[in-house]
Amino acid sequence: MQNLEIQLAALEEFRSFLNNFKEEIGDKLTMYSNKFFSLREAGLSVQVAETYLSDFCEPNTQILRNLIDTITQNDLPYINGNIASTNEAIERARRG
Repeated sequence: MQNLEIQLAALEEFRSFLNNFKEEIGDKLTMYSNKFFSLREAGLSVQVAETYLSDFCEPNTQILRNLIDTITQNDLPYINGNIASTNEAIERARRG
């Protein structure tokens, strides 16, 4: 049973990490966008700004959004399922 409790603690810690990681990515995504748009307001040429926006900013932003979505839709449900299974195994072991 101790091994199951160790596994459960590791899974819960990883779930917490993933949730924090998603938040950090979201925060960095906002900072990235804000920094880019502040360059435009500071006088970056329209041509350079538009090229950067279409060639780099939008693809980078989409990659980060996809990562957040993947963690939400795939990683966390997988970890949550394993947490539930481990909790059930612990309960069965306690009942004997």
